[in-house]
Amino acid sequence: MQLFPSEVIYIVTPSSKECEQARLLSYCEGVARFVNWLNSATGATANQYHIVGHSLGGHQAGIVARNVNGNVAYITALDPAQPGWITNDHKLRGSDSSYTEVIHTNAGVLGYLGTLGHTDFYPNGGINMPGCSSQDCDHSRRRFANDRVVSKWLFGNMNSLSESTAGRKLTRAAPFVTCYHYLAESLTSGIFTGRRCATYIAAMTGNCLLWGNLVMGGLVPKTGQSGIYWLETNAAPPFARG
Repeated sequence: MQLFPSEVIYIVTPSSKECEQARLLSYCEGVARFVNWLNSATGATANQYHIVGHSLGGHQAGIVARNVNGNVAYITALDPAQPGWITNDHKLRGSDSSYTEVIHTNAGVLGYLGTLGHTDFYPNGGINMPGCSSQDCDHSRRRFANDRVVSKWLFGNMNSLSESTAGRKLTRAAPFVTCYHYLAESLTSGIFTGRRCATYIAAMTGNCLLWGNLVMGGLVPKTGQSGIYWLETNAAPPFARG
C-alpha cells in the first residue's frame, strides 16, 4: 500500500549490550554524515525527513537529528528506553526536530517514564497495553512486525525511516499488537485521538480533564503543538478508536 512517493532508509544497530556509549555516538554521527552526503548528492534537505526509532533507537533518532545539517522535520520515538538514559546527556530532546513526538507503551519499566518530546502520548496509560500479557510485550512486542511496518511507510514529502532493533525481546505474547502497529495504522487509516493531561502521572491514570485533543502519529508533523496526552486503544486491529 502506498499513499505518497517516498524513500525509506532502514537502519539496524547493534544491541545496547554490544554498543557502549562512545561507539553508539560514533555510529549515530556516521548515520548523520551519510544523510548529509545523500542530501548534497540529491538536493534533499533535513526538513523532508521523518526519523523513527524504537527503544534505544528513540534516543538514537535524536542523536542523528542533532548531527544532520539543518532542522529535521519530524521525529517519532516509540517507547524510548529508560535503563541507562534517565541522566544521560545524549537522550532524546524535543528540540532535536521541528516536531518530536513520543509514544509511551511501557513507561517506567523498559520504556522512559517522563516526557521527552514536544508531545508525549501515553496510550492506555503508557503501560499494560490491551492484548499484551507481559511488560516485555508492552515494550518490545514486535516480532514479525518490522516488514509489515516498513511496507506502510508512506511519508509524502518525508524521506527517511530510522529504526533500531536494540533491546529486542522476541516475545510471542501479542506479536501483532505493538506501538509499531499503532504508528503504522495512524499512517494509513487509524485516528488515535488523545485527551490533554496536566502531567504524565495524570496521563498514566487517565485523569485528563484539560481542554484540547490531539491526534497521535500520522504522516504530517504537528509542528507548533505540545503537551501530554492520554488515549485508549483496542486490543486488536483496528487499534484506533477515533
